[in-house]
Amino acid sequence: MYYSINKDHRDRFRIGDIGIIRVGIDSRNKSELDGREKLKSGIYAIVKVMSLPEFIKDNNSEFYANKDDINKDKWRVKIKIIKNLIDSPIIFNEKNKEELGQDKYLINGFKRATMPLDEDVFYKVLKLINLNNYTNINKYEEIIDIKNLGNSITGIELLNEFYANTNIEQKEKLVKVIERGKIANKIKEYIQYKCQICESLGQNPYSFKKKSGEYYVETHHIIPVSDTKNSKLSVDNLICLCPNHHKQVHYGNVEIINNNDTYVEYNIDGIKIKIDKIKLNK
Repeated sequence: MYYSINKDHRDRFRIGDIGIIRVGIDSRNKSELDGREKLKSGIYAIVKVMSLPEFIKDNNSEFYANKDDINKDKWRVKIKIIKNLIDSPIIFNEKNKEELGQDKYLINGFKRATMPLDEDVFYKVLKLINLNNYTNINKYEEIIDIKNLGNSITGIELLNEFYANTNIEQKEKLVKVIERGKIANKIKEYIQYKCQICESLGQNPYSFKKKSGEYYVETHHIIPVSDTKNSKLSVDNLICLCPNHHKQVHYGNVEIINNNDTYVEYNIDGIKIKIDKIKLNK
């Protein structure tokens, strides 16, 4: 179907973009409603952009309350509904307003056909949809490219919910999303590319330099993926290690003594060390 867009936004649309259909105030009159109830303010679909903007008429009258709009040349894009929420919309009640209020347009809106949507808030929209039936990654990717979820803490939180209900093979795929995403680089930058075990032992925390000039360091999951019951993707399950210590915590004489929200404590070859958890702002 075609969807009319704000002409000032026409250069922003790309094929494959994901968005939502939002209802602010349902202003349809009785004739236009034709016996139907007015829609409450909320989100009613997730859609994908299927064409570049075109300045055209739309000869399909099915989705127009005002039929005069059909015969007008307007900027439009083709969209495909990839998740229909008409029977279970995300209503803008007080709870959801608090969850989604970070986006200045989503709740309050403004008088335009289209508006930008904060990426992290879109991930929060997905969290509010019941995705418990999505038992494989391929089905999940019909809505969102999971590679993008490794680029923000909110995205990782969304991945974490899905991760809890997947098999070990899918868990390993999701871990790679985190390791290759922007968040992993932010964590390394935050730690200043140091090995946190080396630093705790009073050793030189830096390994070799890469061609970029940055020191090489790897992210490690404190609770490993193989622990299907307790493992998680959250940032507080990640630390940075040099290649040697990364291998050692997997295969050496290493034991986790304490693991809480603030720090993780290891016994490494009889030596106890404490590593503070990484805290990043969203």
